[in-house]
Amino acid sequence: MSSKIFLKSIKVINEKDGFIDLYGQVIIQHFNDDKEKIVMIEYTANSWTTGDSVIALPSYTLSNYGELYYFEISVFKIPNIPLHLELLARFDVDDYTFWANSSYQYLYDEGDPKEFFFNDAVIKNTSQKSSIDKNVLKLEEERRRLEEERRLLEEERNRYEEECKRRQQEEDRKRLEKERRLLEEERKLLKEERKLFEEERKQQDPKQIIRKKECSRCLKNLEIKVFLKITDQCGHDVSICHKCVGNHIERELNKGNIKILCPENNCHKVLNEKNVKNFVNNEVSERYMLNFVLSKIPTFKWCLNPTCGSGQDHYQGDDVPIMICNTCSQKTCIVHGIQIEIECKQCRQLQEIDVKIDCIICTESVNIEAFLNITDQCKHNYNICRECVGEYIKHELEDNGNFKITCPEDGCNEILNQKDIKEFSSEETFKRYERFTLNFVLSQIPTFQWCLNPNCGSGQDHYQEASQNAESASEFYMSQLKQCPNCKCRIEKNGGCNHMTCRRPGCGHQFCWM
Repeated sequence: MSSKIFLKSIKVINEKDGFIDLYGQVIIQHFNDDKEKIVMIEYTANSWTTGDSVIALPSYTLSNYGELYYFEISVFKIPNIPLHLELLARFDVDDYTFWANSSYQYLYDEGDPKEFFFNDAVIKNTSQKSSIDKNVLKLEEERRRLEEERRLLEEERNRYEEECKRRQQEEDRKRLEKERRLLEEERKLLKEERKLFEEERKQQDPKQIIRKKECSRCLKNLEIKVFLKITDQCGHDVSICHKCVGNHIERELNKGNIKILCPENNCHKVLNEKNVKNFVNNEVSERYMLNFVLSKIPTFKWCLNPTCGSGQDHYQGDDVPIMICNTCSQKTCIVHGIQIEIECKQCRQLQEIDVKIDCIICTESVNIEAFLNITDQCKHNYNICRECVGEYIKHELEDNGNFKITCPEDGCNEILNQKDIKEFSSEETFKRYERFTLNFVLSQIPTFQWCLNPNCGSGQDHYQEASQNAESASEFYMSQLKQCPNCKCRIEKNGGCNHMTCRRPGCGHQFCWM
């Protein structure tokens, strides 16, 4: 049997927007049917010079004479002009190409039959033509029916999806509409409440209206009265509340700073003593004064431990560059101004000791844990209990006015430093010791003057030149003063007996007024 290829028929299956979808069938005959064959349909529409091609796919095996292939193409039809379509069929097998005897032409216009059978495709062998399997026609019909059902199902699915989408959109619209109505009602209620509030505010006394402002540090909404002018030189608006300014001052004092700047942004004004007192309590104010006075002592050095806030007189100077803080034991290099870290961790294990010894002052048997080394320089045994050492310190301060307190052990003249005083005394006694120390340091400053008001107890640095007429002060007032025989400090007698005790820190001398 010789190899041949015929174009059987072509059919219009869809027309839309000028495009025409065509379905065609082609028959091939080949002497070796088990070989792989590639069937191509080349076509040109409206006599264009360029053509396209599609691959035809196998459809059915025709009994006795060949195979049936089908193909689908889509072409554009110019409006009001018949479609002229030229087709050429070929198939390749075993590197051989077989062409149809001639090209096929198809002319179609609106109103023409949708299906066309090519005369050239009539098989000459009528016996073979009559033997076309009827099952092929039935299968073709079944395929068309299934295709139609598929199309209907696809349309049904699209309608269902559109309906679901429409319903979802409708539900979303109703939900949003409900939320909008609720928000509108809330807005109306808020508007009414605001209106009532405005009416009540207008009826109030303007003096009773509490004005508030937000602090830029703590972010609290506070009354306007707590926003005080920080310094007399500040020209900016105050945005930091009274409490936050006080906290700023305390932090600077803990760092050992005596030059405290205004905490407002871009303001570099320095707070004086009066400004500091406006924002802190008496204890912090005294610390500021103490820091101010200590800053004038060249040998006084601050501990660089940020959690300490203490300092001490380092009279050795640069000859002994390492200073050990009496409060926290932090090592500081005074030459470079840096902390020196401890290279090794020193630890000791405290064991419970149930041994008691007699105190030489109170004569009571006290646990040995109550007997501590009074100063780091003491080399003697511990014979005085902790409580008696505290009472001794209190007696020296209150009764003798002495703040340079020596060790109470017989034959020991070591002076207790600030750390030792704090270790043994109560909080009240330690505060009294700090006040005595402050008063003594202030008295060493030539320009510092105490206020003579007996109810005041304050003083200040009077750096201005003394008045030229100071020598003409009241002779009557000067006649009421006498010098202490020990320290030469002037003392005023305002009542009581003639037994006098000098209250100058470090003196405590007793004498007769007469």
